Amino acid sequence: MIWAEQVTVNSHDCDVNSILRPTGVMRLMQEAASDHLYAVGRGESELRADDRAFIVSTISFDVIKPIMMRDKLRVKTWEAGSRGVKFMRYYTVERDGETIAGGECVCALVEISTGKLMRVDCDALWNSKAETAVYTPELNPHFITDSHATFTDAGDFSVSYSFIDRNDHMNNTCYADMFYGAVPGHDEKCLSSMAVSYVRSAHLGDVLGLSYYERDGVYYMRSCFADGTVNATAKVKLT
Repeated sequence: MIWAEQVTVNSHDCDVNSILRPTGVMRLMQEAASDHLYAVGRGESELRADDRAFIVSTISFDVIKPIMMRDKLRVKTWEAGSRGVKFMRYYTVERDGETIAGGECVCALVEISTGKLMRVDCDALWNSKAETAVYTPELNPHFITDSHATFTDAGDFSVSYSFIDRNDHMNNTCYADMFYGAVPGHDEKCLSSMAVSYVRSAHLGDVLGLSYYERDGVYYMRSCFADGTVNATAKVKLT
């Protein structure tokens, strides 16, 4: 089932150049997914009542053309089946009939009280067959560190109350601006592609150390807790 909705870009989600911030792009996609779930009676409230919640494992997306303040958009999302405990979802964003952004997300369904991963029966969840169409972003979220790479320190990021969501951890969309803001030249170029892999949840008061290295125009990034364990990894490409 393809879910589509019309949205207008909020000026408060745009940067000094009137371009939608990376976190705003992710929110466009994930709000459409949330609305899709509510439309079929499987929204956050219904899932929580059943002691369940969807969590994002990885997300990758392209921004083919900058999304501008007050743009009128058509956002599409659809499910494309599951692989074990992994559930696949895809997105496209259209302006005047042209696809200007798209993405892929891997989710998991968890039992809230235990944290146990649960298998997803997509046909039963949506009462319809999953779509076969996919959108394949330029960057994939699989992060293998180059053995010869030297990471450059990019400062710290403090997780404050405004970044915490209903699952009591840093909302996954906030990572987009965090990583983008640590890329050299981000204030002079536009984001073209990003991929994020969520390893361990960050909570209120955590201070994350950011670092990166660059190879072939792609920035390989990571955020780590104070003890050195990895919180998330990302790939970022500017144009």
